[in-house]
Amino acid sequence: MIKKVFFLLVPLLAGLTAEAARIDIRKIIPGTYSNTTPAGIVANLYNFGLSIAGVLAFGAIVYGAIKYTVSAGNPSQQSEAKEWITQALWGLLLLAGAYLILNTINPRITKLRVDICTTVCPSGQVCLVNESGVGTCQSL
Repeated sequence: MIKKVFFLLVPLLAGLTAEAARIDIRKIIPGTYSNTTPAGIVANLYNFGLSIAGVLAFGAIVYGAIKYTVSAGNPSQQSEAKEWITQALWGLLLLAGAYLILNTINPRITKLRVDICTTVCPSGQVCLVNESGVGTCQSL
């Protein structure tokens, strides 16, 4: 009986393993790219940091809510739980504010893309890259 189960499961597991080898993890996890340029590395660290901060803030809110619920009748513990929730919300507000300020100053900062101009411009002109990534020469 065990041999029959084993011989039925081995091809199934081998097929699952082969299918798992074809999955590109970069397509599953948002914010991970195969870009190894300095700008790409900074973009990956920025996205990773924002994600971790969001997860930690969510965890702090959940912890505060559980602590508040469990400490019914103990005002000092309830005030501490409220403080956890308040500080986590302030952290999220700070993250959103930083993004808003950067986006207001220059929206290209939040996209974290380095524009490289491949057009050679004559003397007295500079190459400017538009939103689609095409470089054009313009006078100073």
